[in-house]
Amino acid sequence: MRERPTASDECAAACEAISLRLDSELSPFQEVLLEAHLARCADCRARSKAIVGLTEAIRSAPLIEPPTRFHLPAPSGGRARILRGVPAAAAVAAIVLSGLLSLHLTATRGSAASIGNIRQVMGFKERMLQQLDTVKEPEQSIRPSLAEQATLGRIQVRHVATRRR
Repeated sequence: MRERPTASDECAAACEAISLRLDSELSPFQEVLLEAHLARCADCRARSKAIVGLTEAIRSAPLIEPPTRFHLPAPSGGRARILRGVPAAAAVAAIVLSGLLSLHLTATRGSAASIGNIRQVMGFKERMLQQLDTVKEPEQSIRPSLAEQATLGRIQVRHVATRRR
């Protein structure tokens, strides 16, 4: 069973709703809940008036330009140029290595030694499959249950007369 929210839980939710209302992000249902809470909670009503007043004062104040301008430092030229080249060098290295690898694989595919190795592996696999085909499946020796034995007639069921008192 869900517990009833305490006053502090309701007040915390009301503070959040006050903030949402200031930014016009409160739904009509939430607005009704907030107004109901503010009607019965004097602390939240006072907090709401203070927050609304402060927010209106800040928003109505004129914007002031800072007396000094702030400039971000320009990136150093040498290190930035070196770091820009790293991804390009890595891409070139990956392309060169993949090309060399494919060239090596192409050269070794046609050799007689590799064809002999492939034949040996295929022969080994064929022998393993033949051995698997010759393996006999073990006979299942599952005893039938007593009910199955009684149904098949292997057990004679005695009818015992029960005495009633």
